[in-house]
Amino acid sequence: MENNNSLHNRSPSSSISTMSHENKPKGSTEEEEDLLCSFKFKWPFNIPPTPEAATSRIIKNIRYFGMYYAQFMWVVLFITLIPKRKVSLVYMVIMKEITLMYIVLLRAIPNSVILHKILDKRIVFLLLTIISVVELILTHAVIHLLASLAGTIPLVLMHGAFWKEERPIMKNEDTHGEELVQLVDHKNEGYHLDSV
Repeated sequence: MENNNSLHNRSPSSSISTMSHENKPKGSTEEEEDLLCSFKFKWPFNIPPTPEAATSRIIKNIRYFGMYYAQFMWVVLFITLIPKRKVSLVYMVIMKEITLMYIVLLRAIPNSVILHKILDKRIVFLLLTIISVVELILTHAVIHLLASLAGTIPLVLMHGAFWKEERPIMKNEDTHGEELVQLVDHKNEGYHLDSV
């Protein structure tokens, strides 16, 4: 038999068709493959139509991205303090650690009446911010604080105004696709041992 040493010539179309069938997962339909292969890039920024819409977006985005904005502003202030204000740096790190401990405490004890009802977290964060500003004033780092705020606040406001709010949504299977619900519920529901 001469088949051992001979080369088999295949047409290009036959190799492509066999390759495309080999790569398909078993049990998948054409619709599922179209959903998996369809990728759309959405630009998250656009210009708001009116100043009122821009203000509304800024408020919503500050609520949603507030911790990220604060972290960004803190990092810029931290970088500006590195060359000359070592004592201010130490105080800033201490205040950040206290703030992180408070946030972890809020997450660790979600059903605490004292932490969630009596002590409003906005008041606690405002108090921690005031203490941080007073520490910067006492360590003669006011210029650094004002320079970092002058550089970061416009960027935060621009991001807040131009970022259009798009939260991920999916169809609710209980209502057979009639309603759209958010993927993540932002309510702080407590951790219960009964649910484990």
